Amino acid sequence: MRWARPHRVVLGRRHCFEGGHGESFVPLADLPDMSARWFSVEDVVLSPVVPRAEPAAGLLAAPAAVIVRCESARRGVRVWDGAEPLRLAPGDAYLPRRPTFFVGDLLGGEICGARVDLAPSLPVAAPPADLTARLTAPGGGTLPPVPLPIPPATRRVLLARYHRYYRQPPHFDPQPVAWADVAVVLGALDVVRTGDDRAVRRAVTPLQDAVTALKAEIEHRHPGWLPARSETQKSFHDHLRTILESEGVFEERELLRFDAEHPRALAHGRTSAP
Repeated sequence: MRWARPHRVVLGRRHCFEGGHGESFVPLADLPDMSARWFSVEDVVLSPVVPRAEPAAGLLAAPAAVIVRCESARRGVRVWDGAEPLRLAPGDAYLPRRPTFFVGDLLGGEICGARVDLAPSLPVAAPPADLTARLTAPGGGTLPPVPLPIPPATRRVLLARYHRYYRQPPHFDPQPVAWADVAVVLGALDVVRTGDDRAVRRAVTPLQDAVTALKAEIEHRHPGWLPARSETQKSFHDHLRTILESEGVFEERELLRFDAEHPRALAHGRTSAP
């Protein structure tokens, strides 16, 4: 099958679905041990700072590339990319080095997966005429993604909480912004009252509750995606940020909009521990 680029292809159980934003769901097998969301292959544009690969080595040359992402919450996938198969854990992503690779897994003693060829020069071709009839047969199906319900107010809290992670020095900080600082940036707390514990508690509680509700929704939809760790653990924040990135929370336009609405986010210094 061939797709016009850019495109994202999700491969999993028997299900055929054409999304409205350059996204297709394609079945690989109807096996009970295959996750409903298994893996996806999507176009990416490499940053100009990525060194251009040598064509003689058979490697991809910037800027055209694809990325493989494991969509499953419970099963990993393997990528054969000219060497030993690389195992992707649930949620992991990989940028293949070669324009042709195989991605899939061993299911029921057989290799089940897809060969992927990145060939931008190929003309766009429609899928075979009988494809829809073959793919819509009864059986388990790959589930189209359902966006997380993130209210605008919660998005602002998340942007304020992880704002410095996406900045350049000297504003960069890999730790989440302290809750007291989040409250100051969002106008819920006066900076002169950051030493008043009761005032801080009153200001940050609604902000923390909004994030807690979102975390509960993530756990409900995707058990195991967030580690069973306290919010004080860096691994928790790394996982949460990854999930939020996939929801587009930290896209550049969102960050710029947040900067414009909350100019003191970068000017305000840390007042307390995260």
